[in-house]
Amino acid sequence: VFTHKKIAKKFAAMVVKGAKAQKIGDPLKTSSDIGPLINEAAAKAVEACIRMAAAAGAKILAGGRRRGAIIEPTVLTGVTFSNPVFQEEIFGPVVPLFEFAKIQDVIRYVNAGSYGLQAGIYTNNLAVARTVAAELEVGAVIINGGPGFRVEYLPFGGVKASGIGREGVRMAVQEMTELKMIVV
Repeated sequence: VFTHKKIAKKFAAMVVKGAKAQKIGDPLKTSSDIGPLINEAAAKAVEACIRMAAAAGAKILAGGRRRGAIIEPTVLTGVTFSNPVFQEEIFGPVVPLFEFAKIQDVIRYVNAGSYGLQAGIYTNNLAVARTVAAELEVGAVIINGGPGFRVEYLPFGGVKASGIGREGVRMAVQEMTELKMIVV
């Protein structure tokens, strides 16, 4: 998550408060906000990423601990852009926070990565939103919404190492249709 330096500290405090408020438990119970990963090996892999980030100088603001297959919601700052927490898909409740001064810096950092599934930008400046949407190398940019947006009737997919092609009803119909040209 990239946050402008003017609001970064306040935003970080809000994210930490939210992470600490998450109730860990049985995902089948409505009282739980977060449950275990698929298995303990997956949790150990996420834990290893957190430890590598910390060893490289990142600061753990919240979470960072593992109990069996459960990883506490983890908030990090000071993660380097070469660190796996930034470069890889972690598949666990880990969020690195980055500060920026210029939107072009964010675009450069995101585009330098190997993945490009979706991005979200929150702004009241439509010109900035359009610039980000046009320049980010991702499959979709959600303006004033999070990158987890997905609706089955819209194409879904990424660029670079985030996949080949698109998913969704229309894309499935195209994939399952055999085109034939007849010339008379």
